Amino acid sequence: MKLLWHLNSHRQLEEYFLSSQFFNRTEFLKNNTDVLVTFNSDNINIEDLKKKCVYDTKVEIVKTTNPPDGVHRGQLIAINETFDKFADYDYVIHTTPDVYIVEEKYIKILLEEEINSDNHFIVDKQYDQQYCTDFFVFKPSKVIDFFNLAISPTYDSQIIEQRLFKSINSLKIPHRIINRGISSLDWQVDNYGLIHNHNLNVIKNILNFNIYPNKAIAHSHNLH
Repeated sequence: MKLLWHLNSHRQLEEYFLSSQFFNRTEFLKNNTDVLVTFNSDNINIEDLKKKCVYDTKVEIVKTTNPPDGVHRGQLIAINETFDKFADYDYVIHTTPDVYIVEEKYIKILLEEEINSDNHFIVDKQYDQQYCTDFFVFKPSKVIDFFNLAISPTYDSQIIEQRLFKSINSLKIPHRIINRGISSLDWQVDNYGLIHNHNLNVIKNILNFNIYPNKAIAHSHNLH
């Protein structure tokens, strides 16, 4: 299984360093995954970004277009502009850099379950008519034209989560909906060993001291 982890951001730096520390202590991901970092801010120096992206694997960093509507399409535009880099991979795992893979085994199980399925996407639906864009997975060989269509005016929406939901369902893209077991405001480790948290001290406590926010610990979660 060959994987590409795509991380897309506008302004983050330190988050990449912490993300790479979690990645570097994995086994399955480190042995099977390359990393692509995309960013769209003129205020980020690519050399500074390189110093933070210390993933123990092949890493490529690409600056992509910063659209006028910013967060409403930016992540999908970044994927569309770099799609030619995905051809050799079975899966692309897309996250923002403030989503950290704390425990890899749940992602491994999920990908193994889906590798021969008819699903083209794996998504998380936390709200009505919205798919989360902080984490989703797709098989690039199955969605060659999807992102070019998804960024078109046809699927204009108030927020990017609505755009992803609308485009996947309108285009009848086969997909699996998972239950990460948290809302985006819980800031805890979810059912798939991920945590989306903007407090870097919380992340450092998990990484360095195995101290988790509240009672959420990766090893106690059940898959959905």
